Amino acid sequence: MTLPKTDSVKLGSVKTEILVGWIFALLVLIAWIWGFLWYTIVLGILSSVLGIISLVMLVPSIFVFHRTNQMRRAAKAGNLSRLRQLNSVSWGIVALTFTGVIPGIMLLMAHGPIDKLRPASTGGGMAGGR
Repeated sequence: MTLPKTDSVKLGSVKTEILVGWIFALLVLIAWIWGFLWYTIVLGILSSVLGIISLVMLVPSIFVFHRTNQMRRAAKAGNLSRLRQLNSVSWGIVALTFTGVIPGIMLLMAHGPIDKLRPASTGGGMAGGR
């Protein structure tokens, strides 16, 4: 699939924003895993409440990381229909809530440019995606 020049530039910018979000989501995920292990295993029973809090924050972080990774792979492959399917403001808000400011802001910043990307037309209308 060949994109017009302006769409290639936009896709490059989207790839960068998603990559930055992915990197910081990974760092936060590692921090939540470390926190969970620290509070439950190292400190023991007295800190199990903090371990449960870490676990509650860890689970949505895993989902955000997975979603960001899917978006990164779709952008890297140039699969615009899949990228637009994964694009969502609500996932940006979930990322903002559970994985911190940077991954959430990066997903929200990428939302607008992703919506403006159009697959190369091969006949009438937009191409249907999976």
